Amino acid sequence: MFDIGFQEIVVIFLVALIVVGPKNLPQIGRALGRAFAEFRRAMAEVKDVVESNEVVREFKEEYEKAKEGIKKIPEEYVNPSPQKDNPLETGNSKDGSRKA
Repeated sequence: MFDIGFQEIVVIFLVALIVVGPKNLPQIGRALGRAFAEFRRAMAEVKDVVESNEVVREFKEEYEKAKEGIKKIPEEYVNPSPQKDNPLETGNSKDGSRKA
């Protein structure tokens, strides 16, 4: 997370020990630990929300593409009109005789 080495941590600990004092240092440490944990949870939640919004956006894009594709389907495929010369529809052949 942070690019801090062991020496930097020791220096930070010593400064905190001098500033806060040995009695209050454990309480401050616990409070900082809880704050960092809460910050991590909040960041994870934000990340989940952003990812879910991205998924919703992708679904909307796919829906719009499908919607546009459906609009491009010719009307004759959607509502075919019966043809008069179609022997299968009327039961007659083209010459007017009845099929058995």
